Amino acid sequence: MSTAPSIGTRLEKDSIGPKEIPAHVYYGVQTARAVENYPISGMRAHATLIRAIAMIKRASAEANKELGLVDAKVADAIIAAAQEVIDGKWDREFVVDVFQAGAGVSFHMNSNEVIANRAEEILGGRLGEYKRVHPNDHVNYGQSTNDVFPTAMRLATLIELEKLYPVLDAIAGSFDKKGKEFWEVMKSGRTHMQDAVPIRLGQEFAAYGLTIRKATANIRSNSEDLHELGLGGSAVGTGINTHPDYRGLAIAKLMRISGQKLMPAVDMRWAMQSNAPMAEISAALRNLALEIIRISNDILQSITIMTNMLRQFDKFCISGLTVNKERCRFYAESTVSLATALNPYIGYQKAAEIVKESVATGKSIIDIARSRGLLKEDEIAKILDPVNMTEPQRPLEAAKQREAIKAR
Repeated sequence: MSTAPSIGTRLEKDSIGPKEIPAHVYYGVQTARAVENYPISGMRAHATLIRAIAMIKRASAEANKELGLVDAKVADAIIAAAQEVIDGKWDREFVVDVFQAGAGVSFHMNSNEVIANRAEEILGGRLGEYKRVHPNDHVNYGQSTNDVFPTAMRLATLIELEKLYPVLDAIAGSFDKKGKEFWEVMKSGRTHMQDAVPIRLGQEFAAYGLTIRKATANIRSNSEDLHELGLGGSAVGTGINTHPDYRGLAIAKLMRISGQKLMPAVDMRWAMQSNAPMAEISAALRNLALEIIRISNDILQSITIMTNMLRQFDKFCISGLTVNKERCRFYAESTVSLATALNPYIGYQKAAEIVKESVATGKSIIDIARSRGLLKEDEIAKILDPVNMTEPQRPLEAAKQREAIKAR
């Protein structure tokens, strides 16, 4: 039986046996098997995750070259190929479904094969030969999926967060600006799906700005552990098959390449085994999503979606908002919840009676209080002024006024 590949294909082998794959692709046999085994969602790896793992491959090649563990020419070819992946040149070659078998092995091998084949090509070889550059022996030298993939997850998240922070700062600033612009605008508050006591529109927007800033601070705090990496831990976190200096050197180079503040984890086993840092940042993002009525389910995609959504929300909604001051003032003065301000002066029972009459007749709280003679005109003006209700009164002054009214 002939083992020659069909036209337009090339033959590659792995431990399972030979397999034909398209001749022009830069991925290899292990990636092709993963594509067949996991046709689950049709979703591919996020572009930033691809760039993150390519940064790791470049940093590792630089470290292995400096330590004399990989031939300089081979290492340089790997570095060049990895940089092309970082630049987004080979995104189409990352074809493994996001839902795959344990720990991201298939995606990791997809990365190793693409970089190895491109490096092979750079050195004058042909795709699939692996005579000069091998996916495992060279691109993955001193590494394992078990330390590379968790590192890539953390790095990709940090990179995406750097895109999110400016957008959050911008929308918080827009809320702050509107808070000042709308400070003199009075409106009715809303609680329990009905009008409530008056509030300044600016007070509401100022609170929105603080909400975003609090959520941003929470995200920054919860992302701290992402900076600690287990790269160099190899298979189980012991650093087997790695040079003693590889870990520190590779992470230092990765920090330079990525522009992120990175450091070796205190314990490599923790950094490789624990997903708590990812869970912490996910929780912080969920809290932000809840604040802006959005739901976050997937840490690599939610950051991108939220960044783009908030940018558009700020541009087309918050920054261009205007307000009808007269209409807001009308609602602030006509709400039956104004009676709440009367409770300390005429008692809850009388205030409740005024509310019932207002609902039954359509008369305003102010008109009824005036007609019943419960308050003098200057007292009505002071107590039921919506503007005064937005700011606490001096306790002594309010107490004297209450006693004077009750004494009549």
